[in-house]
Amino acid sequence: MRPATVKATLLVLMAGLLSGCGSSQPEGTRVPDHLDRSTVDMVTNTGDYPARQYQVALVDLALTRKCMRDAGIPWKGGVHRPHPDADEGGGVGADWVRQHGYGLSEAKPSDGQNGQNGQAGDSDHPRLRETLLGPPTALAKLTAPGGIVYWYPKQGCAAKAHASVYGDLDTWARITYLPQEIGLGLFGKATSDRRYRAALGRWRTCMSQYGYTYDSPSSIASALSKAFEYSSEPLDRRRKKEITIAVQDLGCNQQVGLSRTGLRLRREFARTIEPRQRAEMTRLSGLFTEAEQRSRILSR
Repeated sequence: MRPATVKATLLVLMAGLLSGCGSSQPEGTRVPDHLDRSTVDMVTNTGDYPARQYQVALVDLALTRKCMRDAGIPWKGGVHRPHPDADEGGGVGADWVRQHGYGLSEAKPSDGQNGQNGQAGDSDHPRLRETLLGPPTALAKLTAPGGIVYWYPKQGCAAKAHASVYGDLDTWARITYLPQEIGLGLFGKATSDRRYRAALGRWRTCMSQYGYTYDSPSSIASALSKAFEYSSEPLDRRRKKEITIAVQDLGCNQQVGLSRTGLRLRREFARTIEPRQRAEMTRLSGLFTEAEQRSRILSR
């Protein structure tokens, strides 16, 4: 199972926010006895949550684009649509794997938009960064669990859009960052569990039948990257080799239920997070529902 982090920040990546190293929460928040399903979805970035977040992010993006357009600066940005079967394959969809493998042999983006489907030439505009993100020193701070501190722009078109959709910037930042930090902890706990280790052993056995001796799915991409770094092999041949391994990885993953096991464990462990985090996640889940409702109104 590979963390789908990767995917969780959406507009945060688009805006190129700065992360560093921390956690506060409103006092007096009631601690629920358990997390409901929608809150577990949010904490683990699974279930209905990725699709719900995607719809909200589209409205956020549309507002950012309008603000930039009103400022006379051409800019597109972008958000990635979640794969409907991603949970079964460790974070990506089967069709994507068959076309791209691990994405290592893809052509590199040359538009300066960090792979976020930006418009060519956007990054060359002298006022783009400040219009989008505000002055470099106009940052707000959010402390997350585990001693992580996030710094994010509190001015500019992106911040205005976030505040419009989520009600205020602090709510946007908490919903964007805090669940993913807790989720990363759950991922580490799940992959250390004996049930996951047993499934991983079955995955290795499955892969070995095809001549592959990787330790885990996450080790494949790093091994291939290292092998391809100084390779003179034609790109098409490397891509074919990569896709072949990725498809077999996915097949073994699904055959032994590796990602399904990890997902089940993450959702199980999400219900045991400490009371303070449980209270905050429940509160943020409710605020996200409000953001959904607000985004529907804003998109009319």
